[in-house]
Amino acid sequence: MHEGGQYLGPHWFHYSVIRKRPINLDSICIVIDINGLLDREKIYGYDDDNERFVAFQIAFCDWLTKWQHAPDVIHCHDHQPVLFPSW
Repeated sequence: MHEGGQYLGPHWFHYSVIRKRPINLDSICIVIDINGLLDREKIYGYDDDNERFVAFQIAFCDWLTKWQHAPDVIHCHDHQPVLFPSW
């Protein structure tokens, strides 16, 4: 597990990156946890959705720059990871 923090505007947020190996798959699943932003009952429909999804992208990119292994594939479907391909 990796932990870090970043600024989103003037606000500091803490994040955790959890690596999991799904059963019967030869791959690793990366889970980003930002307490208070990503631990919600639903995915969409909150007033702070833009802040939540930008914080997710910042946390992922920050972690990826510190990880010693470059991934072969980054699954980007939907608008939450929209900045990843430009990274």
